Amino acid sequence: MAVQRSKAFWRNAPIITEVLLGALSLGWAAPGLAQPAATGADANEEANASGEIIVTAQRREESLLEVPISIVAIGNKELGNRDITEASRLESIAPGLQIGRSGADPRPAIRGIYTESIQGNSDPRVGVYIDEIYQSRTSQLSVPFVDLARVEVQKGPQGTLYGRNSFGGNIALVTNKPNFDRVEGGVDLLAGNYRRLMADGYVNLPIAPGLAARFAGAVEKRDGYIKSLTTPLADYDDKGQHYLRGALRWSPPSMDDRLEIILRGSYWNEDDAGGNTFNAKAIGQFIDPKLVVAPGGTLTVGNATFTFPQGFNGRSFTGQFVPYSTFRDGIPDINGADIGILIPGPYKAFNDAIGFNKIKSYQGSLNMGLELGPVKLRSITGYTDFRANRGGDNDGTSAPFGIGYFITENKSFTQELQLLSNTKDSPLQYVIGAYYLDDKVPDMFLGVRNRTYSTASALANGQVPLYFGSNFTTLPSVPPFSNALITAPASDAYNPLSFQHTKAYAGYGQLSYTVADRLTLTGGLRYTVDKKDFASALGNRFAPAGTYLVFAPTTNFNHTCNGFTAADPSSTAPAQTVAEALITRCGKKTFKYFTYRGAVDYKLNDDTLLYASYSTGKHSGGFSYSVIPGTPDNSLPPYGTESVTAYEAGLKASLFDRRVQLTLAGFYNVYKDLQVQTSFANPNVPNSVITVAGNGARTKAPGIDFEVVARPADRLRINFSANYLHARDDPFPVAVTNNGVCDIVAPGGTCTTRPEVRLGFSGGILPNPVSNPEFFVPVLGPNGQQLVVGGVPQFLALGYNKKTRVQNQADIQLRGGVAYDIDLGSAGTLTPEVQTYFNGGYILSRTLVNFKQKSYTKTELRLTWTNAEDNLSLQAFVENLENEAVIGRATIASGGAFSGTFAPPRTYGMKLSFRY
Repeated sequence: MAVQRSKAFWRNAPIITEVLLGALSLGWAAPGLAQPAATGADANEEANASGEIIVTAQRREESLLEVPISIVAIGNKELGNRDITEASRLESIAPGLQIGRSGADPRPAIRGIYTESIQGNSDPRVGVYIDEIYQSRTSQLSVPFVDLARVEVQKGPQGTLYGRNSFGGNIALVTNKPNFDRVEGGVDLLAGNYRRLMADGYVNLPIAPGLAARFAGAVEKRDGYIKSLTTPLADYDDKGQHYLRGALRWSPPSMDDRLEIILRGSYWNEDDAGGNTFNAKAIGQFIDPKLVVAPGGTLTVGNATFTFPQGFNGRSFTGQFVPYSTFRDGIPDINGADIGILIPGPYKAFNDAIGFNKIKSYQGSLNMGLELGPVKLRSITGYTDFRANRGGDNDGTSAPFGIGYFITENKSFTQELQLLSNTKDSPLQYVIGAYYLDDKVPDMFLGVRNRTYSTASALANGQVPLYFGSNFTTLPSVPPFSNALITAPASDAYNPLSFQHTKAYAGYGQLSYTVADRLTLTGGLRYTVDKKDFASALGNRFAPAGTYLVFAPTTNFNHTCNGFTAADPSSTAPAQTVAEALITRCGKKTFKYFTYRGAVDYKLNDDTLLYASYSTGKHSGGFSYSVIPGTPDNSLPPYGTESVTAYEAGLKASLFDRRVQLTLAGFYNVYKDLQVQTSFANPNVPNSVITVAGNGARTKAPGIDFEVVARPADRLRINFSANYLHARDDPFPVAVTNNGVCDIVAPGGTCTTRPEVRLGFSGGILPNPVSNPEFFVPVLGPNGQQLVVGGVPQFLALGYNKKTRVQNQADIQLRGGVAYDIDLGSAGTLTPEVQTYFNGGYILSRTLVNFKQKSYTKTELRLTWTNAEDNLSLQAFVENLENEAVIGRATIASGGAFSGTFAPPRTYGMKLSFRY
């Protein structure tokens, strides 16, 4: 499918190019295309006349050097120069930020906190804002970066002025406003490897005095990075999207610019194979060679002996990581035994299911400001209608075993009112505000599994099927999936559908007072009320032997408490079982909390600022998807808010006649009551678990950020940054889950007499409560006795109960680069540039500290020609010169192996830019 779409685009590419270039004949007039710049004083198109970077981190326009907050501000010109067209590339340019991906969803990490859950029962840990409008789903950060004024990465909790879930920091996108002065426009055309084609452009149109409009858009197509060796239709990680935005700005001259109204609207559509549900491909499993058993052999662990009629592949999370899936192919791999199907390299896969990624987003906002002498009133209104449907091969192999669907929708309305001081020369500055959010999130993860598939029968037939066969039942062709060629196995293995409705209210204020023009004291306070209603559809009836239930991604979820949701009509189970397949359970809770901030800053001179701050942040609580067995009212268990206390001291300086910009910050963040998940066997559904979220984990994250941008000569630019982070999780018990051992050993025996052997650390067979009882503690029920589910005593694991590195966070990150403008006289300027990024590596699992992404370096090379008029440029570029395959995130896939999403491989291309 991806190949067919790409061919269609190449046929239409000349038409697209002609339309964009033809638009230039309208007579646009632009100020000119600036020279490529590093992140610093010349990087922001909204800089003032003296070259200072203007940011809005404190909800008012201020010089970056005067804001006592750690901020990375990346301007329009640098975003374009570095090919920053989406959030996943921000980490190459924003010191201290890491953005991994799971499938199509960005997962930002800043200063010791990372984005763990992206499902509907949770909220982002890092706030995402577009023109000050909060985006409640992390996947909304995937929006194309088109005609932006800047991107601000605000580090550390922003709990006062932004408040809701700005727990680890903010990523704020600011679009260019229409201007009244001139007609202007621009276009960028890019072609690269993987048959990448991208075009974006903008036009600014003054309509009348005090009235202007601005339009921007982009289209991009690209083949997938992940190539399927099974079928070209199952390639992953491609791109096919288009984006449009319009803005209207009105400031009536009769009011002397005291009134400003900006109306914005945008549409984003993405339709491609994407990156699967949570991760794009299988990457391997942990194998202990000593545990590999040939067919018919036995294995003794602790005081339990197992007999394996079909053999055992040695899967154990105490072993070594190898690139094999858990599905076996009959080929001897280790010790003469078959441990699984060999997984090809990072950008190749045996996926047999066709992936899909469908995103549609409509956004509108109205921003009004009115100056009334010494005060300014602002109203910020936003509406979002966002839908993301993604899915594909859930086992990562050619075995017809599992498919995953992950569907997220979001309809939200936000309203914010502000009263701000409007006297810049006054020693007292303040912002007082009120905030309201109405947020609705239907959500579903459907992990369908082919229960008729058997590795043993596949091996007996002499092959592993390479495509979906007769064991699969086609689901109804219902929009929006009618054109996706999607089939799914008949199965009653699924995850809940859910619906979360949040109403949030907040009042806040921040005051700053300057003493003797040098010393400024700042204090801020916010009070937040989050009201959450949550509903989750759980298994109620199960198919008798010989029949099955089918759950389609288009299931019409009944979120009425205790109401039934029927399975798909194609199910073969009895009618009543189909009609009452799922039952909805609910939870309702109000979370109330204060967040606050205090800061002091001192200007040594006009170009040097010293500051120190103390701030707090909260990440909202929520509900688990599943009911804990034995709960009297069958209500869903809530989990509480997470808390962070952040200490920071820093220096910002502009030196040597503004040729050097330097920032230095030391910080210490303490995260408490972190939300973690525990799991235990589901007594109603074989081979599945009940997962419940709770609070209790704790992390300490001290670190240092350093960045310098220098222009030692007029044509030479140098930048360097170093980020050190010593983020460590305190000891905390972790979950144990069904390890599947009882499904592959001889019936009866140990699994009957010692049922706890079926529980393993993170799903592994070893260690377990029988082999290593000292590593496990009982889970106690409401009566104080050990909880027993389906005849299996439940445990938590303590064997790895020690301080560990924080997942997906490197201890060391280094960035550096140099660019030099070669004067060609009337022929223009030629600028060679090199930027390199070093990451010290990080662990991929909190509970598996030896499961790591090793350290790596990525280098970017650019050669840019700019004409003498400074409005036309041509750039050749290479990104990830080393062709490093970097895993941004890994999770356990169907069958027990790990799946992962890799960052892009080496890419290169040409980019033509024109401003007129």
